Amino acid sequence: MDRLRITQPKQLLVEGKSDMVFFCRLLQEININDMEVKFFNGKNNLRTYLGTFIGLPDFQSIISLGIIRDADDSSQAAFQSVCGALHHYALPTPQQPESVTVTQPRVGIFVMPGGGRNGNIERLCVESVTDDAAMPCVDSYIECLNNANTLHSNEWKGRCFAFIASRGEPEAKLGEAANKNYWPWDNQAYDQLKTFLYAL
Repeated sequence: MDRLRITQPKQLLVEGKSDMVFFCRLLQEININDMEVKFFNGKNNLRTYLGTFIGLPDFQSIISLGIIRDADDSSQAAFQSVCGALHHYALPTPQQPESVTVTQPRVGIFVMPGGGRNGNIERLCVESVTDDAAMPCVDSYIECLNNANTLHSNEWKGRCFAFIASRGEPEAKLGEAANKNYWPWDNQAYDQLKTFLYAL
């Protein structure tokens, strides 16, 4: 993946490298073959990266641009932050998350995990495996940490990596877990995200 070269008419910008691996795998699973995934290396770097991105020689050739960002503590604040970065470069801005403009290029913003909820990509992944036999153990582990007041502030990341630890290669990152099919892509937890990607 060349962050400074556009090779597909549809572009998807995500926060980090592991997110990029996750989305590349998801796009394969849902048979979207004309979308390229790039990462802007953290939510605070989106505006800077967009400045470089729109200056690429082939930027005018793209027909759609999607931006994925974690909600973290506020889905609305995350959405407004992305809108602010788009406005800064006079790019089209959707009226709400998970929608796509009818401009040229089409532009859409998806705030993870979707549905206006707080959290992150890890929350979405955890929600896709709630019926897995390992999840009661994960829940007990997180509850134990809570009771001991030793749980990291990001509980969804904790749950996600506790689940990954139950698989064959516990050191895998979220994107690597995607390539190993730890996440059940046909689970309804991904439906909103898939709809957004198809709309792009």
